[in-house]
Amino acid sequence: MKWRKSSIKALKNFIILIFTVTVFSFSLVSLNGTESADYVQNHVIYTQYKSSDLLPRFLRRNVVKDDIAELELDYEAESFMPWKQDPDCQFSTRFAKEGSLPMRALVSFPGSGNTLFRTLFEALSGVFTGFTNYDGALDAAGFYGEKRDYRDGSTLLQKSHYILDINGADWLVDLQQRIKLVNEFKGRGILLIRNPFDAILSAWNTMKSRNHTASIDYNSLITKEFKLYAHQVIASWAELIEDWVTYGEDVYVIFYEDLIENPIKEFTV
Repeated sequence: MKWRKSSIKALKNFIILIFTVTVFSFSLVSLNGTESADYVQNHVIYTQYKSSDLLPRFLRRNVVKDDIAELELDYEAESFMPWKQDPDCQFSTRFAKEGSLPMRALVSFPGSGNTLFRTLFEALSGVFTGFTNYDGALDAAGFYGEKRDYRDGSTLLQKSHYILDINGADWLVDLQQRIKLVNEFKGRGILLIRNPFDAILSAWNTMKSRNHTASIDYNSLITKEFKLYAHQVIASWAELIEDWVTYGEDVYVIFYEDLIENPIKEFTV
């Protein structure tokens, strides 16, 4: 869909407000490593704004309807059975035939629930998703799309952490390079958004533990390293959203918190 100018303006105001409150909240993390009371304020403001009509949500059943209208599955390629131990759930996730699907990004800031979304999406669609990079741990867990070239047209969505895909841990990428990343997908994407306070903590945890499920010592949150990291990447959280809404052509939005609260509704309404 095309974003109206009023929607873009509302989103930018939303981003500025959340950016300001989140930076303030990170500045007030208490000395024992737990979150300050300002986190509550941050979360309440975020929840109020994302639930209002100012920021439309467009993840619906027909998001990839046109993509899969003439879907051809590749029954010769490897497949994965998510619930092979359950006799009532003998369903397989498969690849489409190469070149049969257009590219569509599943774009999010790290720590925003991208892997959770892919798990649910693959289970519901029966088609693998890909990744613009490669994660061996996810490949071993059954995300076989990790091994494929994300541009080969065999996966329904392609996970992207945006500028991290080309610059590793460096978030400093100029606008023209960022626009090229949006244009690589022809502006087509699902934008997954999570409260930046939670997303940054999750991303920090994954970065330091090098694991999608392990937890790190909360004392790391009171280090200078974390403070520098948090204040740097909060700007990138906002930048990612603004770029895709501004330069994307066919963008759908889903909020992590809504996905957790009612996943069935988010995938079927």
